[in-house]
Amino acid sequence: MREATTVGTSNWVTDQPGAEGGPVRSSEPRDPGWRLDRAQQSVVDADKSTILLGPAGTGKTVAMVHASARWAVRRGSARVLAVAADRVAARAWQSRVARLVPGAAPTVTTVAALAQSIIADDRIGPLSDAEPVRTLTAPEQEARIREILTGTVDSGSVDWPTEWKPALPTRSFARSVRRAVARARRCGWEPDRLREVAEACGDAGWRAIAQFLDEYLQVLDWEGAVDYSELALRARRVWRGRGSSAQWDVVLVDDAHFLDHTQVDLLTTLAGNGGVIRRPELKVLKPPS
Repeated sequence: MREATTVGTSNWVTDQPGAEGGPVRSSEPRDPGWRLDRAQQSVVDADKSTILLGPAGTGKTVAMVHASARWAVRRGSARVLAVAADRVAARAWQSRVARLVPGAAPTVTTVAALAQSIIADDRIGPLSDAEPVRTLTAPEQEARIREILTGTVDSGSVDWPTEWKPALPTRSFARSVRRAVARARRCGWEPDRLREVAEACGDAGWRAIAQFLDEYLQVLDWEGAVDYSELALRARRVWRGRGSSAQWDVVLVDDAHFLDHTQVDLLTTLAGNGGVIRRPELKVLKPPS
């Protein structure tokens, strides 16, 4: 059972005793410059999956920082994974939790960086002689898409709808295709399955996108490259292909409403033990079962 807690308002739900609000005392790691209220402390003390909700500026991230410190002390920093929305937030979290934990601090990263490290470890391991995967920047991806678009026109490998053909050479069409490819991959669609569904629905546009996606992924594989929308999907496959068990006892996610479908699946896979992470929750703590 999960616990829902809202900070910064008088309406929040918890099964912790004494939930009237106000500062509390605890022997757990604590930033001396911040006094946790009871809602925050209930999250830090939670021993089950917890969703933390609240408006901006109400101390949700502070509670997450203290929760990561508490579990690092209890289980060891190597067994705690903290995931932030971006690198700036990850550095800030890392800096704050480092002041609360003796010795090494737990890992604080982003989903993209985490996925990159999983993919890289797979390709540079002792049994692999493959070159590290290179992650395309947005401009690089757009340039590659324009090149492949030109190739599909010359070869006729993609059945583009007639009304789309005048737009194929334009930059704006390449950007639209890039967004469509990203959307398909973030939803976990494989080219063959996307084409089947598009054909069943009579959607010539998505059928063409599926054909293009198949060619696009083949080109990236040949180049040893991956785009950002592909990172989480590829990392999840690598992790499952290894037959790896959960590496972390606790997974904490800040700003989880920014996660897409494949990122949710990746973090759920890494958490193990049936850990569930769902949108649009803002914060998710997955403690050991």
